[in-house]
Amino acid sequence: MEGTGFSIPINKVREIMHDLSQGKEIQHGYVGISLATCNPEWARRENSRLSIGKEPIPELTGALVHKVYPRTPAEKGGLVSGDVITAVDDTGVQSSDDARKLIDKATVGRVSGAV
Repeated sequence: MEGTGFSIPINKVREIMHDLSQGKEIQHGYVGISLATCNPEWARRENSRLSIGKEPIPELTGALVHKVYPRTPAEKGGLVSGDVITAVDDTGVQSSDDARKLIDKATVGRVSGAV
């Protein structure tokens, strides 16, 4: 499946090892997006290189949605390439790594509003 990783960071394994050894199902947040870190300076630089007619990158700090995979919660929720995630569950996002960690920790099935 496109956009699905098959490696598990060792810190995550340590967190869930006990549950795995008991045969419990492990769930984690997933939305189906590819992200890049965004900040105002980077966005200005990239926007200066844009060809005419291209949508400019918002000059915000957060996680830029690079790609939205089909048939995923992100697509169903209306996220599109070029959106910038500035918070997840009211926690500020400064980078794509911040967003990934917060999404992974999110309660499966819980939906919160987008900014």
